[in-house]
Amino acid sequence: MKKAIILISLICGIFSCDDSKDIERFEEYMNVYIPFTIEKNSILQTIPLVKNSVNFVEIPNLNFANDTLFLLGAYCGGMVAPSEDLKVEFSFITDSLVSLQKKNVPQSVYRQLPEDYYSIENWNVTIPKGHENGYLPVNLKLSQIPAGSKFILPIQISKVSKYDLDLEKSFILLAIHKPDK
Repeated sequence: MKKAIILISLICGIFSCDDSKDIERFEEYMNVYIPFTIEKNSILQTIPLVKNSVNFVEIPNLNFANDTLFLLGAYCGGMVAPSEDLKVEFSFITDSLVSLQKKNVPQSVYRQLPEDYYSIENWNVTIPKGHENGYLPVNLKLSQIPAGSKFILPIQISKVSKYDLDLEKSFILLAIHKPDK
């Protein structure tokens, strides 16, 4: 009998909560970041970062015969979806590229991708209310990249209208390696 009373009390307590206060409490722990993914067997999966390095991700399976559109995600993580539109501003983060080059790891041979090989029309992205993702379209001019090139496009989330940035995951070095012919 005691167990039944405790169970009923718990159920009543859960359903009697003020939803707006619960949402505010959950929103305290929300943050915005760039998800690190790689395509493997047609499924996007999280991959490990370069240990003791920076957030380096080589874009897999690129067709260098054609230009392509790459969508770099901004993700709002937490217990609930955002209660309002989130404005996310991206920018370059060249100091991470310099840091990578100083560490003398295999990825340090990469250089910053010249503007001739990509375009980003708008560095601002909106994560719509009730959604978790927004995307920065990056037009990669792959057909123009010379064979044997190793480039990095260093991008960060520099500003978000609400919530905190996950500082460890708010930047990425997108690597493009065009093999020799």
